[in-house]
Amino acid sequence: MSRQVWLVVVVSALVVVSAVTLVAGSSAGRAGTPFYLIPSPTTECRNVSNCVAVAGPWVVVPAHAEATFLFGCPMRRGFVVGGTDARASSTNVRVWFDGELGAPIGLPPSAITEGAVLLFHAVANNQKPGWFQPIVGCVSLVPASKVATVSFERAAALPGASPGAPLDLRAKEVVLSRLATRTTTESCPQKQTLVGSWDALAFDTSAPPDASYASAATINRRVAGREVHAVFQVTNILLAPLSPLAWAQIGAMCES
Repeated sequence: MSRQVWLVVVVSALVVVSAVTLVAGSSAGRAGTPFYLIPSPTTECRNVSNCVAVAGPWVVVPAHAEATFLFGCPMRRGFVVGGTDARASSTNVRVWFDGELGAPIGLPPSAITEGAVLLFHAVANNQKPGWFQPIVGCVSLVPASKVATVSFERAAALPGASPGAPLDLRAKEVVLSRLATRTTTESCPQKQTLVGSWDALAFDTSAPPDASYASAATINRRVAGREVHAVFQVTNILLAPLSPLAWAQIGAMCES
């Protein structure tokens, strides 16, 4: 699953060089897309060591429906999600995410090879379309020092049982700009059941796009067995030469 992201690196002076190397490597597949180093006012990496902030695209929040978007760390190995934050087009947009029990809050699912992910949600409470930008703090699992501290706890039987395994979240993204119609399919593997699906429209911009882009494409999604099918229809606004890069995400929630 590819994820095109704007990368905002939030690091201390002692790890700037290593963080720049890491982010530049993860951006190699995005020709022509810059990343930038700025002091971040967001809190995804506050009081978290070895943390790199990764900001996503601006996702459309429908006026009367919930927006859902899967986002996480683009690094392939050795990173988990240790913190989250978000930006919104206004305070009328409320954002939350589906987190797993325990710590850290986001781990790479078995089906994902590109990094830890979280499923973000947003709604607008003023019945008007809006935007939100998911942000995660990706924490390296490689220790900065070889000195380790080990603690011991006495094992004891606890009442009850562990809850069921989290859902296997899968998503595909399709670039929409200057393409009138596009289709794609996401599916659950064999021996898993499709229990939910979502779609989202997102824009690769540094600030919330103009409100006119909220309806720049229509997404027709249908479910058949273990598969989620989607047809994306682009309106004329995305066919303009200076229109921002846009893509649609289609997702599947799978259960063993």
